[in-house]
Amino acid sequence: MRHQSGLALLSMVGVMLAVSLLVGASVQQSLLSLRLAANSSDQQVAMAAADYALRQAEAAPVSLAVEALALSLTTTPAVWRAALMQEGAALSLPVGLADRASARVLVEEIANSEGVLMYRITAFGRSTSKNAERILQVHRGVGDNSRSWRQVR
Repeated sequence: MRHQSGLALLSMVGVMLAVSLLVGASVQQSLLSLRLAANSSDQQVAMAAADYALRQAEAAPVSLAVEALALSLTTTPAVWRAALMQEGAALSLPVGLADRASARVLVEEIANSEGVLMYRITAFGRSTSKNAERILQVHRGVGDNSRSWRQVR
């Protein structure tokens, strides 16, 4: 009988350990990629909901208009969010979006520096799965159809 030192067994244990580490790193990388993709999808859904609400309110601002609130362009997103929850109107979203997000809109009648009536329309979109949020705002002139928009950050 031959005397064996067990070198083959130790080599295989080392190879299996290396393969296990590689598999573990791959699984961890895949899970991170999945979370990033899900977050990106939630952000897009929230943006789509806010954009839809903004366009719906732009189509009929008079029916949703309230007196201007004492909020400025430098107001933080948290304050806008609270104002939208308290004063804004909930909008129903289209079929492909309704089960994935919610939207609110606030339409304010304001006068610009020349005294011309304008609407400040602020829309809020929130995804239902991860609470990704977007706040969009547009200033729209009544008679001249001028328009400027921004994302509140």
